[in-house]
Amino acid sequence: MATLAPGEQARMFALGKIARGGATRGGYTSMQPFITIGGVQVGTAPADPTKRILVASLSIHDTLDEWPNTLQMTAHGFAPTPGQAIVITLGSKNSLTRWFGGVVLSTNEGYLVDNPLEPENLVYQVNGIDYHWQLANHLAIRRYTGWTAGAVIRDLVASFAEGFTTTAVDAALEIGLDEITFTNTSVTDAISQVCERIGAYWYADYFQNVHAFFSESLYATPPALTPAHPTLREVSANRDLSQLVTRAIVEGGGGTAATELVPGTTLIPVDTAAWYQAAGGFVVSGPQRITYTGVQTGGAGTLVGPGSGPTAAPAAAPVAGGVLAAGTYQYAYTQVTASGETKPSPVASASSGTVTDPTLAPSVVEAVGSTGSYQPDFPIGSTVQVCIVWNTSSNSLATNAGTANSPVAPAVTVHQNPNVPGYGWAIWVQMAMSADPRVQTVQIYAQCSAFGPTYRLWGAVPNNPNLGPGNVYGWQGYNGTPFNTWPALNGANNTATGQFSISGIAVGQATVTARKLYRTAVNGSQLKLVTTIADNTTTTFADNTPDASLGANVPTSDTSGLQMPAGIVAAGSTTLPVAGAGAFLASGGYAVIGNGEQVVRYTGVSSGNLTGIPAAGPGSITASVAYNSTITAAPMLTGIPASGAGAILYTIKEGDDVNLLVLVDDAGAQSNLAGLIGGSGIKESYIQDRRLGFTEATARGRALLASRNTILLTLAYSVRDPNTRSGRTIHVALPAPFNLTVDLKIQDVTIGQFWPVAGVGPTMKVVASSNFYSLADLLRVARNKVGA
Repeated sequence: MATLAPGEQARMFALGKIARGGATRGGYTSMQPFITIGGVQVGTAPADPTKRILVASLSIHDTLDEWPNTLQMTAHGFAPTPGQAIVITLGSKNSLTRWFGGVVLSTNEGYLVDNPLEPENLVYQVNGIDYHWQLANHLAIRRYTGWTAGAVIRDLVASFAEGFTTTAVDAALEIGLDEITFTNTSVTDAISQVCERIGAYWYADYFQNVHAFFSESLYATPPALTPAHPTLREVSANRDLSQLVTRAIVEGGGGTAATELVPGTTLIPVDTAAWYQAAGGFVVSGPQRITYTGVQTGGAGTLVGPGSGPTAAPAAAPVAGGVLAAGTYQYAYTQVTASGETKPSPVASASSGTVTDPTLAPSVVEAVGSTGSYQPDFPIGSTVQVCIVWNTSSNSLATNAGTANSPVAPAVTVHQNPNVPGYGWAIWVQMAMSADPRVQTVQIYAQCSAFGPTYRLWGAVPNNPNLGPGNVYGWQGYNGTPFNTWPALNGANNTATGQFSISGIAVGQATVTARKLYRTAVNGSQLKLVTTIADNTTTTFADNTPDASLGANVPTSDTSGLQMPAGIVAAGSTTLPVAGAGAFLASGGYAVIGNGEQVVRYTGVSSGNLTGIPAAGPGSITASVAYNSTITAAPMLTGIPASGAGAILYTIKEGDDVNLLVLVDDAGAQSNLAGLIGGSGIKESYIQDRRLGFTEATARGRALLASRNTILLTLAYSVRDPNTRSGRTIHVALPAPFNLTVDLKIQDVTIGQFWPVAGVGPTMKVVASSNFYSLADLLRVARNKVGA
């Protein structure tokens, strides 16, 4: 493409279209217009000479893209009916080249001369509109993701247009679009948006066939505008900086604020996060532009309250054998439903390994002042010594689960009970309890001089880890059972355990389908899965699972759906218990109670509670909340600065729009404009379409910049070249005073003065430009034309 005069740039905008004719314009025999209305010839050589179109009145206005072509003409001798078909050809009524095809849009009755009483003077001013108008009868509502541009155009026409074909959509348009969305958009505007995205052109011809292409060669190129052009007249050039744009600001769709937000707030809870970019960007709310750095999608949640879970801990008893290392273990279990899993039960602790031998010797005394009258276990005059053994069995007679015995107590002599002749004093023993929870009983072994040196089991008491040494117990023995038959002292430590017998795994409600047992590794604190008990009846389990074989961590949330106990969180509370905190940000955020009845602000999560809730004002609990109410993480925009640029400077009310805002810059155009006028070179233009997502808003901004990023050159002229139509490219090579060597896109053509003299074609009044511009721009340029 040639260049403009110094300091200017020429470019073509990608929304133009070529002529709306349906075939080649060659082959006509004359330039006479043949016009049919409702299938009847009323132009040159009318079927009824008294019913005709005044050819001199005919004017066709050929415009770009979604704007339909129009015509004006005068009918004499008959009244055209709105909706009747209009077809115009040149040279022959049978020509396959149409200069217009459409319908009568409106008529206006009037007279040629002042005398309205003469019927022969009655005429009808006819306004026609081409088939392009009918293409916009229906509004498109559709989102396309991953379609090609050509496929989108074909689907739009097939789905939302009537009587149109798409056989002229070029195969070159099979270019992928990431996404494009239309919401109540006219088909013509939708097709234009598709073409904007890929730099293509389109039009609907006078046979109702939609053409879309990058370059179409159906028609001859208009001859260049040079001083040698045979019919070039009325040339004027306009150079316009006012329409230039170097930054497009596009407001798209968005959500609404879920609660009131005061200045300085760094999070914005919204009803939906679908509109916003995970990487951050800009939003607009009222008079303020706000920046954000991320998005919390929200939606996940739980129930208000502490959550469901078993209320009783299991019991864990160490068992001899097994592979578990010596140390302390913790156990808990959960209940499983079809919906999920409860929180864990209270924890039970148990220890494996060998129980420490007792190190303190017991003491033995005679009970002074006893009035008991029972047969003593030991004869009067004999001496007695005792020791103790810590036993891990609850059976007082068990001898295979005990420690080695303690040091032996000093001997005492059994004396006569003076109150009961023949009976000895009662023997009382003081002993130490064990702090090891595995010890179930404390066994007392005795040695009596009357029966030899063997120590035999004399009695046992339950171990109490909470009691220290010095507890006194009295013994009656075995009610006369011969001492020699009592179990003898083993003297060895037989308490080594490496596995556990778990009991007390409670059954759950009717909807519980399984229970899961969890355990820590030795001396650990994190509960991990041991096994799943796949029923709701079994209450025990033998655990010999190595630490390395433990599974997933115990859940911290209740997802079971089981009913929690009744309770409420009072209005004004600063903490809120939740069945599971996994959906909520540890750094704080917003939570939605119920179906949006309350939106609560919290600053942290601790021990299954949302914490830092304000006691009053925005974000507080304003009404009591019952346990088992739903609570979800609110969708949020995050990373909003607390002050300065991009911060919330004015209060945002609940329900206010928080719309996506996309800024698209053209750095090259900004540099060029700065070179012309100084400064940053930023010239902003705002687009507001709240149907647009980020991708489409960005594409819309880029399209605007592509059409408005250079100085607009507009050339107005008239010719009698039949190949002149809107959308075609015209080469201009005009010397001084224009000094133009440039290719321009024809934007608008008004066709008139049909058949002024024999063999002479109609006059084309043309507006061509370097950029696409709106109808308002066309009118402004027309007003500024030389001689206008």
